Amino acid sequence: MELLGDHELTPEDQADDPVLVYRNDWVTAWAGDLTYEGLVALMDEPGMADPEAGEFFSEFEREIGASIDPDFMITTTSPTPHSPRDLALAGISDSEPLANEIQRRSESNGLGDCTCLIVGWNMRMVKPRSICGGRLRCLGSWPHPAPRPYFL
Repeated sequence: MELLGDHELTPEDQADDPVLVYRNDWVTAWAGDLTYEGLVALMDEPGMADPEAGEFFSEFEREIGASIDPDFMITTTSPTPHSPRDLALAGISDSEPLANEIQRRSESNGLGDCTCLIVGWNMRMVKPRSICGGRLRCLGSWPHPAPRPYFL
């Protein structure tokens, strides 16, 4: 069985060679340098798309190679660089364990202070990838309780 971080992938995770699978109480994060305007352009959903035909609603989806539910995404940017931990606490969640894990994973990926953080709840990247020409690095996926009651 293949491993993703410290956790084994299930056979259903590997079926049909998916890029991501939806799993309750998992989190996936990207951190790096992107302006507010760049983030808006990345996440913008300008019109209709057919994911079955390889079309995506947003540039973010195209770059990660999978359709996502934007209701499960939380993003934050800052005009000046901050530690990923501080960005997480200021704009993503008041969860100290989550912020600490984002910081740990950022450091292990060679990231220092950054201006942008994207967090996807209830999703597990099977094939993590950096996006925006490497300006945003995928920090991976790991088990973490989703905020309640919004992301049951």
